[in-house]
Amino acid sequence: MKQLPGWFRLVVRLASIVPPLGTTLAWRLFWSLGTPVPVRPSELETHRRARRGTLEVDDATVVTYEWGSGDRTVLLVHGWRSRASRFAVLIEELVGRGFTVVSFDAPGNGDSTGTRMDALQVTSIVQRLAAEHGPLEAIVGHSFGGMPTFIARRRGVDVARLVTIASAHNFSAVIDMFASGIGLPSTRGLHRRSEAWGRERGIDIWRTALAELDPTDTATPILVVHDAGDREVPLEQAMQIVEAHTGSVETLVTDGLGHHRVLSDPEVVGRIAAFVSGSVSAERRG
Repeated sequence: MKQLPGWFRLVVRLASIVPPLGTTLAWRLFWSLGTPVPVRPSELETHRRARRGTLEVDDATVVTYEWGSGDRTVLLVHGWRSRASRFAVLIEELVGRGFTVVSFDAPGNGDSTGTRMDALQVTSIVQRLAAEHGPLEAIVGHSFGGMPTFIARRRGVDVARLVTIASAHNFSAVIDMFASGIGLPSTRGLHRRSEAWGRERGIDIWRTALAELDPTDTATPILVVHDAGDREVPLEQAMQIVEAHTGSVETLVTDGLGHHRVLSDPEVVGRIAAFVSGSVSAERRG
């Protein structure tokens, strides 16, 4: 979560003098996506070449994308306030290696309609695309896209490998990072709102929104990519993903790429493509 202007943080602190008011303001902001980010000039050519489709999800029309025509398929899941085209460099690398690449703009993001997105919603999109295009060679999730990647696998999506880039391990940490970013002095109210939101959907939010696989799933190798200086999601979150996995794990810790540039770094892209291709074997933690 990027730091907000000082005046806004002051408003949040003042509202927090009356805890219900501060929590309500923070909860509304938590779900706010704002104006969808545009396609960057460097991504335009990749974006234009995609074969497009749509999915109806709740009250949103989700735009889907497909590149390449290989026998093996990789699904890409973008992060909060992002879009599929942010993976442009990785898309080109994977298509060049003979893969079909599938992605989408989540509700309220990119070219899709809607105003809100959540992990369960994104998970259902992943499940639907996996059913259509699977079995999948890999799912790659960036930032917010990491948790739905793991949830989908736990719910039976047929995928050989998982990759997370700059992802958080658990939803409690997401709440804490968000609260810190807006200057909210206490997270108790947000935690209660999150628990209630989960109960309305028949889940325990803390047990469901986790970047973990079933402990018995030792056959799915994962690659965890994170920058040591990531200011939005600390490296410690990546290490929790690694420690929670009982199967084969690779880690790639970069330095100086931050939360977003890690997506287009040539070394990172090459490592992900090699892992997805199976040309780099994941080493089990010692």
